[in-house]
This record gives sequence, C-alpha cells and structure tokens, in this order.
Amino acid sequence: MKALKLVIFDCDGVLVDSEPITNQIFLDILQGYGLSIPHEEFVAKYVGSGMSVVKALLYQHHNFTLPDDFFKSFNAMSIEALERDLKAIKNVEKAIDDLNVPFCLASNSSPEKVRLMLKKTTLFNRFDGKIFTSSLVAAPKPAPDIYLHAAKANGVSPENVLVIEDTHIGVTAAVAAGMNVFGYTGTFPAEKLINAGASKTFGDMNDLKGLIEQTYG
Repeated sequence: MKALKLVIFDCDGVLVDSEPITNQIFLDILQGYGLSIPHEEFVAKYVGSGMSVVKALLYQHHNFTLPDDFFKSFNAMSIEALERDLKAIKNVEKAIDDLNVPFCLASNSSPEKVRLMLKKTTLFNRFDGKIFTSSLVAAPKPAPDIYLHAAKANGVSPENVLVIEDTHIGVTAAVAAGMNVFGYTGTFPAEKLINAGASKTFGDMNDLKGLIEQTYG
C-alpha cells in the first residue's frame, strides 16, 4: 500500500447527517406532484447523484419531468430543515482530529449548502479553506473530476489519497480517480460499497483511526 498523504471526506452522510433530512423533503415534494416513490427505491436509485442526473433518472424510470419550480422549493425547504435539524455524524470530530495527515472534503453539493451544513455543526473551522465541490469541475460524481481536483490542489498523487464515502456513486468516483476508498455504512450497506470498489467498510467513525493504522501502518 502506498503511503497515506491525504484523506478526502465526502460531506453529506459522512460528515453530517443530511441525507435522511433532504431525502425525505425530496420525496414529500414529489408526493405533492402526484409521484410516490418508496424510500428504499429512492435511496437505491437516486441518492449520491447530482441533481441533473436525478432529473434524468426520474424521467427515465417514471416518465416524470420535474417542474421548473421544484429546485427552488426543494432548496428552500432543505435549508430550513438543515438549519433546524442537522447534526454532525457521531464521533466524526474525533476521527478528524485523530488524523496525522492533511485532510479536506469533496462534495457534489453546492458550496453554499456545504458551508451552511458545516457552520451548523462544529466542523466549519476544521474544513475552512479545504472545501472542494463539483461546481469547480466539469462533471460531478460518479466522474472522478472532483477527487482529482482536490488531490492536485493539495499536491498529492491519487495513489497516496484515502477517500471516505457513504454512497456507491461516490466510491465509484474515487476508484476511477485511482484512490483507495473506505466505505462508511451510514447510508448504504457494506456489500453495495464493496461492490463499487471500497477496500474496507465501517459503521462507526471511532473505527476509522484503527482501519487507517491497519492499512497504512
């Protein structure tokens, strides 16, 4: 195993518990438009994808076109709910503070949403100046662009990067970038993350330090 020189965290579902909050809002709005999708189906088929991909998949799977005002409603309701209910993932602060290498985050979410979420928790000061979003690159995850961009900005080769991801789409992106990936099982089961290319999985952020030591020495 190559030496570890950088850890890149996904944000939603890895640093903060935003996934259940925003997923339910998305489903509630769709229900208001007359489209009912079971939560399990929504997570399996849509979570982790960029909004443009979700829009295309909804049309493909349900012949449903999102109304023009959907994203305005979704964003407004999401911001309100995140400001009210968002929490950091349990034990993630200690997991970050225990790292002895540089770290940053790479997310498909907008810069505004990422900053809002980090400021709602105790995480913003840890990641200020270390935030990379898909707005900076040509294509969001599952393309590798954002991970390659973050590594380059830190002056680190992909083979020396460890990525922490909670979705198969994010894992796919990191693997395509030539990076090692640990899958955090807060959103998807371990099998799905392993099948996407994660080298290890874990369900408690307290376990991250030990997994890094086992892998990199």
